[in-house]
Amino acid sequence: MTISWEITQTEDTSVDVSFTCSETAIVHARSVNTTGCGTDELLQARLGEVAAGVHNKIQCGAITAAADPADEPAAE
Repeated sequence: MTISWEITQTEDTSVDVSFTCSETAIVHARSVNTTGCGTDELLQARLGEVAAGVHNKIQCGAITAAADPADEPAAE
């Protein structure tokens, strides 16, 4: 299983990232603190560390696929 990522927004000290699991297709969006990541190499290393944590959380079930709104009962 691999986790890929896409940066969706950049701020001064953080980036918003969508992590995607290749095996389960689970997408997990979160903000990542990038303080001290002055180069692209350091930023990619930081995102790799966070991706490893996301991978572990998907494996143990702490991060799961978002609920499908179609599965919700209709409001009366």
